[in-house]
Amino acid sequence: MDPNRMDRVNQITQYVKQMPTLPVVMMKLIELVDDPNTTAPKLARFISNDPPMTSKILRLANSAFFGFPHKIGTINLAIVVLGFQSVKDLALAATVVQSFGSGECEGYFKPARFWLHSIAVAAGCKIMGQEGNFKITGEIFVTGLLHDIGILILCNEAPELYIEVLKKTEQNNAPINEIEFSTLGFNHADLGGWLLESWKLPPHQVAAVYDHCNPWLSFRRPNLGMLVHFSNLLAERVGYRLWEKETVRELHPKVTAYLNLKQKDEGEVDWCYYEDLLQKEMVRAQDFLNVLRDVI
Repeated sequence: MDPNRMDRVNQITQYVKQMPTLPVVMMKLIELVDDPNTTAPKLARFISNDPPMTSKILRLANSAFFGFPHKIGTINLAIVVLGFQSVKDLALAATVVQSFGSGECEGYFKPARFWLHSIAVAAGCKIMGQEGNFKITGEIFVTGLLHDIGILILCNEAPELYIEVLKKTEQNNAPINEIEFSTLGFNHADLGGWLLESWKLPPHQVAAVYDHCNPWLSFRRPNLGMLVHFSNLLAERVGYRLWEKETVRELHPKVTAYLNLKQKDEGEVDWCYYEDLLQKEMVRAQDFLNVLRDVI
């Protein structure tokens, strides 16, 4: 960890006294998926020993989001059809929404809006992953879903202070990460990245959350923070904003270049093309979110 990031982590610990932890069964599932010696039968046996987790994974796998023509009736089949990583991501999504489903910043923060924005960013990440031929679209989707998890933690852990951040953001019409940093000494991306790191998620997912506010400053390759950042702006443009009075920001030219975005003849990003893709994807993504809420 670089010295500047360590300073920000030290700042975080002043406001967040206890970082949220995942249930033991979820941590074990992550460990098994990350172990190259884990076989499909071994993973299936572990998940099947936890009926609630089994039920959640199967219901999510059978949502319209995946669109499989035949029902996935067993964990064994889910692992074969979806793969280890996607099965883990479904369990992780359900666990996180269950554990962090609400916030305490009354009057400023609306959990329903938060998760709708998050699923829109996740859907955008899936689209952009496919458009750019990224090979880890499942992980990208979940990274998009969790990119603002730091906001949720701050609303739960330091609601009064974070309300002041939100007030300043609204009054100054400024990016929230800038107000967070000037007020707290870190931003929600630092907190979210640190949380995912503590959960031992893959480094590229951790990095994407750490970097998503200003990904053009990152030297990581592949720079998945670029995907999350663009998907965030795309979600805002389509109307899935985190805050009701949020101003849609301009797209940094380095993001356009890195993602090789489709452009019009005059050189501007063809936003209509991507907005149309997201609107279509959201029909399926919202069904996923509805099932996700239902299974918890």
